[in-house]
Amino acid sequence: MTHPDAAGAIHWALSLIRESLPSSCTYHNLEHTREEVMVNAVRLGQLTNQPPANLELLEVAAAFHDVGFTVSTQQHELHGMRIVAEILPSFGFDVEAVTVIMGMIMATSLAHQPQNQLEALLADADLSVLAADNFLDRNHDLYRELLGQGHPYTLKSWTEAQISFVDNYTFYTPAAQILFNPHKEKNLALLSEKLEKLSAD
Repeated sequence: MTHPDAAGAIHWALSLIRESLPSSCTYHNLEHTREEVMVNAVRLGQLTNQPPANLELLEVAAAFHDVGFTVSTQQHELHGMRIVAEILPSFGFDVEAVTVIMGMIMATSLAHQPQNQLEALLADADLSVLAADNFLDRNHDLYRELLGQGHPYTLKSWTEAQISFVDNYTFYTPAAQILFNPHKEKNLALLSEKLEKLSAD
């Protein structure tokens, strides 16, 4: 049995994002996929002692998790799953592997609960930005992206909503909780400071 060409599939996904993503995607962009989600999906997979085959599936799913944005900003997970189903067999992925990857992509939707550990790991990697050193900058990138899509936020109402989200969000896996929670709390404090300044203006 031929081993799937994971590297080729990842290259295909990143090239699609680089070439076809709308310029309005200031947050869901190549940096988010390659530097945030892929890196932390593998990191969490290693921390949870995933076998090499699972690490490969995690990395491929991370590379493809936002390719649906090249089709539409609405229900992008569903568009991404369709792309995965169409493309990955040409890179040697069998039906079982494609199904696992599709499940992981769906798990990155905030409306969807992960059904297994791999899905939970990718969902946690997708929101690893909550613990990033450049969180405020990336959070502002998301604010700009949503404004461009017509969301009626003010900077103050956005910051209030983000404080609530970060405060109430719980990472699914113990590995992510240990790795990310201390930094998430620091970023929550930075958001609170930002809101105080906005309220004082």
